[in-house]
Amino acid sequence: MTPTRFRRFTISLELAAQLCAEHGLPAPVGLERVPHGEVSGVFLLDLADGQSAVLKVYLRNHEPRLLVAEQAIFEHLRRQARLPVPAWTHLNLEGGELGWPYALQQRLPGVDGETVLLGEDLPGTERLLRRVGETLAQLHHVSPLGSWLERADLPSADSWLPSLEAEFSQAVARLEQQGWLEPELLHRARLVWAAGSSVREAPFEPVLCHGDFQLWNLLADPQSLQITGLLDIGQAYWGPAAVDFRDLELNLFGHAPRLRQAFLHGYGWHDFDERERERLRQAALSRALALLAAYWGPTAMITPAAVWHLLAPWSEDAEG
Repeated sequence: MTPTRFRRFTISLELAAQLCAEHGLPAPVGLERVPHGEVSGVFLLDLADGQSAVLKVYLRNHEPRLLVAEQAIFEHLRRQARLPVPAWTHLNLEGGELGWPYALQQRLPGVDGETVLLGEDLPGTERLLRRVGETLAQLHHVSPLGSWLERADLPSADSWLPSLEAEFSQAVARLEQQGWLEPELLHRARLVWAAGSSVREAPFEPVLCHGDFQLWNLLADPQSLQITGLLDIGQAYWGPAAVDFRDLELNLFGHAPRLRQAFLHGYGWHDFDERERERLRQAALSRALALLAAYWGPTAMITPAAVWHLLAPWSEDAEG
């Protein structure tokens, strides 16, 4: 499915009711599409009994694996961690009448973290980011032992580096072929990538990385700023902790370094050492180039200027 068709994808209330009935859920009386989403169309359903559900429709060919992985990880977290995740999920990998694989799951209370952030003053945003850091630290301390995680069949720690190297190489090749990005930027990106090889190859203690950890994949109470939901974890993998900060770095911290400090304080890293900073920069650089290549141009947050910012020495990234 093309990006344009993906963004326009919708379903009727009648079809949503049919899907709910197939899984023993009350009929929806309201339906709203969530604006975010890179791999799925997400719809909020208000059910006739007063409860709410989320319908996630996976619109890309490789995504059924993510559905299965997410269900297994949520089950593991419900059993072994105190993280707020949906209490139930129903899958249909064939798609039925919808024609695309989908998941129906409990809708947790709260508002997406990005919306909450926009409504806060600086002290409030710092408090929220500390709680975001605390939530990710809890995830990263989850035990790797358990049959449900085995069922998730997550990418191993050994596969993290080859995947990152492939992402970078493919992104640079595609951007060169597209021809719209200035050659000097790509040249500098290659130099930074080559200089960072020893950091990328350095040993690390694997943690359960979320894989898409950003504010709109969290729910929070707008009053207390407590995190009420951890969502969209189907892209999880075993990898270095700092790499899981990648999307927050690209979408938020690069523009507001002070919030990075609040996040790291909540996470429990009071000394963000040089190696971990560089590991984060390498992962963020690869992701930024991959997104520019995928969209054939800048996105709302990922622009050539943002990539130049990543390429600058960390000391130029003011911490105030």
